[in-house]
Amino acid sequence: MSALSIFEKHLGKQEIHTSKLTRNITDTNQLIGILQTLNKCLKQCLEELNHHEKVKELIKNCTFMGENLFEREFALPNTNRHFYIDDLSSLIEINSKEDITSFIQDKQQEISIILDEIFASLDQEDDLDSHYNLGSHKYSTLSLA
Repeated sequence: MSALSIFEKHLGKQEIHTSKLTRNITDTNQLIGILQTLNKCLKQCLEELNHHEKVKELIKNCTFMGENLFEREFALPNTNRHFYIDDLSSLIEINSKEDITSFIQDKQQEISIILDEIFASLDQEDDLDSHYNLGSHKYSTLSLA
């Protein structure tokens, strides 16, 4: 095996690792955005719970990157867990205000827990990077006099 083929094999593995890492970062960022958008919408729904049409409009317009967020299942990165939220439009018609309030608060709590887990995971990765001095490159700048 020539030195060139060994180098090419190594580069191929690097590209796969970099691609997977980029995909994980993108997926995590998108999930954070989705959860924050859902949480904001749920807060607005709580405030408008007496106005069913307004709640339906909020849910209809609750999107992230053009996708409606209700009645969808989201995979949580690096776990086998999923997050799902029912469409409140139909629930508000058949349930009491107290039941809907409880449902929304439970979902907000679930979102908060997931976000805390994601941020704790990211903090652990940062700690590991700094422990091994990864990702903290120092660059010197030259000034022209």
